[in-house]
Amino acid sequence: MMAMLLLSCGTVAREKERGTIEQLLLVSPLTPLQILVPKVLAMTLVVLAGSMMSVFAVLGPVFHVLIKGSLTLFFALTALSGFTSSRLEHFIATVPRTLLLGGAVFCVGVWRIRRQFE
Repeated sequence: MMAMLLLSCGTVAREKERGTIEQLLLVSPLTPLQILVPKVLAMTLVVLAGSMMSVFAVLGPVFHVLIKGSLTLFFALTALSGFTSSRLEHFIATVPRTLLLGGAVFCVGVWRIRRQFE
């Protein structure tokens, strides 16, 4: 999940760095929502693919973990979590101008959250 957050922040920050996001918003006939939704859905699919690989290729065959409960519910909640996290990270990524600053904002945020639970 953390990798997905950093990945979505990196995509937006890299587009801002190169100036392609401004061109896309100013020249394209699409609305900002029509531009952002496919990006968020793509990140959600990446999270689902990673979750499926970890459940079916690692947990079962390698560690012999028995899965009890509904896999459909697990993957639905994973998709919901990935969708909301990706939207949040796209919102956070609007602040930094470069990918380096985006990574720094991400690391500081994780550090502050971790400190609250100690």
